[in-house]
Amino acid sequence: MSNFVSRNSTKNDYNLIRSETEASMKNRRKCISTKNGSKAAKKYHMSWQEAETNRITFDTTGMFNNPYREGGIYNAFTQSLCNLGVNKKHPFRLVKDKIKNILLEHISHNKINAWDNFLNKQSSNIFMAMDENGRIIETARMLQRIKGYHVYGEKLRQMKMSVNIYIDEYFIPVYELYTKWKSYDEVEPINEYKNRPRKKRI
Repeated sequence: MSNFVSRNSTKNDYNLIRSETEASMKNRRKCISTKNGSKAAKKYHMSWQEAETNRITFDTTGMFNNPYREGGIYNAFTQSLCNLGVNKKHPFRLVKDKIKNILLEHISHNKINAWDNFLNKQSSNIFMAMDENGRIIETARMLQRIKGYHVYGEKLRQMKMSVNIYIDEYFIPVYELYTKWKSYDEVEPINEYKNRPRKKRI
């Protein structure tokens, strides 16, 4: 592997840098070039053994071992879909309420519940400009990422699962935790929302 992987490379593939992310952050090489220099790669995957164990547990008991950090929005989003029922479509409002309830129960080290932390999260300028609905919609989109260097959906993909996004008759998103992919390579999250007409609002 070369010293740097270009941010504009046509081979914009996490598998090119997967091995680099196994090192601790302190020892991780800055292997991704950016417009401001270079940066270390972030780790988005778990071990294949852990992924296989999680999948076997799900297949044999129905228990979803959530691969995302408890108290975080990715954990709450996927857990809400699991609690509502896998391989079923759930409307935005219901999913949002479940996410909120999960996060309200988690109190972080700063003694603020995780829902308020989510609403006040300082991130990209685009994310910061979004209201709570926009942030949830963006979270679903992030969980579908399985290509590029920032594959937030990689852990789900390793478990042969995906977050699918559909739309209702008002073009409002409908979500599903789909668990019937046959293999890692087959996983391809569905997103109807990105091609929706743009005039409707939640």
